[in-house]
Amino acid sequence: MSNENLTPDESLALNGESFHWAKRFLGKKMGLEAAKLYAFCRLLDDMADGDIANGPERLVKIRAAL
Repeated sequence: MSNENLTPDESLALNGESFHWAKRFLGKKMGLEAAKLYAFCRLLDDMADGDIANGPERLVKIRAAL
C-alpha cells in the first residue's frame, strides 16, 4: 500500500504504531516535525519498493535535488 496520498499524521498512525505513540512525548511542534520526517521516509521506502508509479526514477530526481 502506498503512502503517497496520506498526511504525515495519517502515515504515522497507520504505519508507525510505536512512533505514533511516542510522538505524544515530543510536544505538538516537535511531534509534527517527527511525523513529517517519518512520512517522508515511508514515501521513499514505497518508491524504492515499487509501490509508487515511477518510484525508482523519482528517487533519482530526489537524490539529485539533495
